[in-house]
Amino acid sequence: MDFLKLDAIGQAEAIRNGDLDPKELMAAVLAVIEAKNPTINAVCSVAMETAWEKSSQRLQGPFAGVPFLIKDLLPYPGMRNSFGSRLFASHMATEAPDYVSAIDQSGLICIGKTAASEFGLLGSTESILEGVCKNPLDLSRSPGGSSGGAAAAVASGMVAMAHASDGGGSIRIPASHCGLFGFKPSHGRSRSALMAPEPYPIPLLVDHCISRTVRDSAQFLAITENTSKSRIYAPIGYVSGPRKIQYTIGYYLDDTSGNPAPMDAQRVLKETISRCRDLGHKLVELPSPKVDAEMLGEAFFAFAGSAIDNISQMMAPFLPSPIDDKLLEPFTLWVMNKFQGTSSERLVTLAKILKETHIMMTGFLQQVDMVLSPTQPGEARPIGYLSPDLDPELLMTRTQSLAGFTVLYNIAGAPAMSLPIGVGSSGLPIGSQFASSAGRDEDLLNLAYQLLT
Repeated sequence: MDFLKLDAIGQAEAIRNGDLDPKELMAAVLAVIEAKNPTINAVCSVAMETAWEKSSQRLQGPFAGVPFLIKDLLPYPGMRNSFGSRLFASHMATEAPDYVSAIDQSGLICIGKTAASEFGLLGSTESILEGVCKNPLDLSRSPGGSSGGAAAAVASGMVAMAHASDGGGSIRIPASHCGLFGFKPSHGRSRSALMAPEPYPIPLLVDHCISRTVRDSAQFLAITENTSKSRIYAPIGYVSGPRKIQYTIGYYLDDTSGNPAPMDAQRVLKETISRCRDLGHKLVELPSPKVDAEMLGEAFFAFAGSAIDNISQMMAPFLPSPIDDKLLEPFTLWVMNKFQGTSSERLVTLAKILKETHIMMTGFLQQVDMVLSPTQPGEARPIGYLSPDLDPELLMTRTQSLAGFTVLYNIAGAPAMSLPIGVGSSGLPIGSQFASSAGRDEDLLNLAYQLLT
């Protein structure tokens, strides 16, 4: 049996049953990374000693002995944590959030870090520090971002699943580009993965994983779920398989700018609608959410710019010269400078836009059990389409388009997922996105099981 083709639950079961030695699995995973990473560039660092040491231990948990990769925006003690930036190229993490403890307690063996865009700003993975990460399905294309390294590592067979994070589509977009399952939990469903306060006036950032199977993602949610007294939602535990529940699903085709999805994405959406109807679900067409896409984009990057400005001020005393384009990418500098030039009155207006959109999207989702749209306007984009040294205004426009179906569910704090349902005209995957009201993560996972198993 080729154990690398198993999902993470399957690998863990083989270890528990004595059919697979953890050291044998670790050796195979490291060999695949060594063979494929020079071409794909998904993994930016490997902790070899940690990998071998932990594979020799008797670990506990549902994923005991399974190799795992963490996105390089999440600190893991003893591993380099660059945030995809030359500013932190030599930074070694010494502390980690509660989220990392949950990963360790599950028995997963964190063997290294996957590449991300600088501070997760762009929906591609082409940082100046790490270089270009390529889509294993077509090396001329991007796996997306900012969790592009995670998606490329899973799609290429390096690991069965990998940690990812999502502030505007950064789990779902790479999953769509690489033909994988990408789930974004409700905000507050999981333990905290933050080491500092979130920069946005409403919470947008969520951590989870990218996987090949629904059950891996469901089990990962169970191990990272917040079960403390401070939790927002009642824990759902491990959602283990489909239940025969029929849902009312509303669908729409226009992105936040009011642009209809391209024909490839429309065709895949129609295939998804047909499959849902075959399962007995009720499908109804909805008007797409009405928002001011330009204002949302301005708000998103203004508050991201505030975080970069804070980081720059924090690091300035330790640097021999001011922070410039030798330490931050051109787009990152532009975002920071744009924030510095934004008045406090304008920031109040932008915060209000985000809060009003949150309220509007909460109401939009309550119309039906869940909503369906394309994840992306088509197949994966060519390498360079979101290169950080392009004109910043062009990057803003392209980012607004690529996140035009995903970002609203971050603003809503709602669970959303991309399912690998169909392919475009080039044969590359195009995901279908489902979302539901905040807290209804179990319903989305149930539907995912129905559609993918």
